[in-house]
Amino acid sequence: MKALLRISPLLLSVLALCGLTGGRTTKGQDPNPSPIQQLLSLNSLGVVLMEQFKYQEAFQRFSAMIQQDPKFVPGHVNQGIAYFNLQDYDNALISLERALELDEAQVQAFYVRGLIYRNRDRVEEAITEFLRVNAHDPRDPSTNYFLGLLFSRQGDHTQAIQYLQRVVSEQPYNSSAQYNLAIALLRSGDRTAGTQSMNEFRRLQGMFGTTTIGLQYLEQGKYSLVIDNIPERYLPEEFTSEDPVDVTFTEVAASARLLFKHAGPGQSDLQVASREELEGKIVPFLGSGLAFADYDGDGWMDLFLANASSQGAQSALFHNQQDGTFR
Repeated sequence: MKALLRISPLLLSVLALCGLTGGRTTKGQDPNPSPIQQLLSLNSLGVVLMEQFKYQEAFQRFSAMIQQDPKFVPGHVNQGIAYFNLQDYDNALISLERALELDEAQVQAFYVRGLIYRNRDRVEEAITEFLRVNAHDPRDPSTNYFLGLLFSRQGDHTQAIQYLQRVVSEQPYNSSAQYNLAIALLRSGDRTAGTQSMNEFRRLQGMFGTTTIGLQYLEQGKYSLVIDNIPERYLPEEFTSEDPVDVTFTEVAASARLLFKHAGPGQSDLQVASREELEGKIVPFLGSGLAFADYDGDGWMDLFLANASSQGAQSALFHNQQDGTFR
């Protein structure tokens, strides 16, 4: 039941939050979850906490995973990433090394070790780690970006330009890559190309929708993030069976009385002549969203749906009726 079982942990979590499974948030959980369900639950909580920058609390969840199953590779990887964001590099390296002992091809472990060595100015070791990731995923922008920075630090501008140009090719609006490419070109003596690249960087600075590669969690590339969707190779056989299964999704918005339509930016929202004008209309470009919260304290998760538009679209708060419907 491969398809069903792979989606069920996330799907059931969402349904439980809504109350559509018929359970309360405090009393509706499975009283006898299997060991793998416990691991997935701990991991999901840790992922959410990392995205809230609550690294210590996330670390505790990932450590509980390891305590429950010392050979569960994602637990060691995620614990190492939590340590890294807590700036405990020594313990991060221990956790990542353990992950690689269990899975010698664990790409995220290589990547985060590269970040650690870069932060410690161990340039050769950092390059070695990022080249391992690059061999697995040669088009990953963040890996190419950090390789470009590291080769620049070594004074190897030819290599730096090669990797930074890959980033710009994949992400033309990446201002971080464009700036560092300009610097590498200028230092290599190619003033014409360097000036052109620097002008492009300045142009991107005044545009909405550019991307950057930063130094915080969620900013350093996909391989710096904790594992959220557990790969099949780490799951027990009953979760990875190749037996085909028919999966049917049913639209329940109407029966649950969730009658709501997200509104996107209107035509006038899109007509922006300058960055200054954009700042006054930024909200419509941020997208709509939703949030679960038990606003009335009755133990059932309610639902808030937000509309992002400057043209009169309304947000809505739906109260959980405790029977699979909202009002």
